[in-house]
Amino acid sequence: MKPNDISSQAFNVNVIGSWNQAIFSPDWVKANLANDPASEVLMAVSFPVGLGPVRLSVEGVNIYPSPQLLQLDGATYTDASFAACATKFGKIATLLPHTPVSALGINFRFTGNVDDSANLMELFTLPDSASIDAKKLPRVKQDESSASIRMRVLAWRQR
Repeated sequence: MKPNDISSQAFNVNVIGSWNQAIFSPDWVKANLANDPASEVLMAVSFPVGLGPVRLSVEGVNIYPSPQLLQLDGATYTDASFAACATKFGKIATLLPHTPVSALGINFRFTGNVDDSANLMELFTLPDSASIDAKKLPRVKQDESSASIRMRVLAWRQR
């Protein structure tokens, strides 16, 4: 198994909530999320307009705001890109504390043979697996046609 060859399809951060996508303008992103005021913010729009979310790119992080989902991914598949996504989301959470958020998930995508899935699953057997089982939290089940990885969703309590 290996990460997807297209970096923006290798991992993403998904935050389910009630997002006001109008906040995420290029000017707001530059003023609030850019580390360097000289950074360029690029905005890509799907056509026809409204068919898909806009993509705002700043300092190697792509941000896709939509009413029910805020998604971030990296322009590259590196540790620095993971850290940049985490930092940008941390800033967003700090700046928009009243946004109702119900779940946060991080996805990693891999390509390879389904035959590798047993080895891959060993990588995702974590120390907290016993407590997840004890609390009977749901898991994504592996089937014959895919090498699905257990999905852990961290639910946020509203303050």
